[in-house]
Amino acid sequence: WESEVKKMFAQIFAKLKRVDLLVNNVGGFLYKKFSQMTTSEFRGLIESNVYSTLFCSRAVLPVMRKQKSGQIINIGVVGAERLNLLEKSAPYFYAKHGVYMLTKMVAHEEAKYGIHVNMISPASLDTAIFKSSDFPMGRSVRYDDVVKALLFLISADAYYINGANIEVAGGFILGVK
Repeated sequence: WESEVKKMFAQIFAKLKRVDLLVNNVGGFLYKKFSQMTTSEFRGLIESNVYSTLFCSRAVLPVMRKQKSGQIINIGVVGAERLNLLEKSAPYFYAKHGVYMLTKMVAHEEAKYGIHVNMISPASLDTAIFKSSDFPMGRSVRYDDVVKALLFLISADAYYINGANIEVAGGFILGVK
């Protein structure tokens, strides 16, 4: 489906001519034991998290290189930098760690073109898996918490930040109560 992504961005570039920001905010989540997960479900986690980030980034990079500027913000998850073996979501963390590694690699390779690539890794929203009481600051992350981190990263104040992962987690650490 990389060709479909290229086609979509070609249509966008035909109208806009340039791109200043790409936010890769996509990816499936499955709360299921590895032993109960099908190959198709596992593949879906990898494709929806890692491949979508890869394909969309590849599509915008030629335009950003010509411009000598651009920003890519990948959305991860708290703990994406570390090995997390939560019983029912280890494959999800495997996928998000892949997004983290892509962030680091692309930031390094594209810096010479004035392109910044960073990652924002929020903790969970208030869900059936985590409750507000699980978080050290007494509440789960909110969308506006993530947006504020994004606005900082795309501001001139964050010019020299490249290849970073900012956890928007209020001190939350997976597996620690």
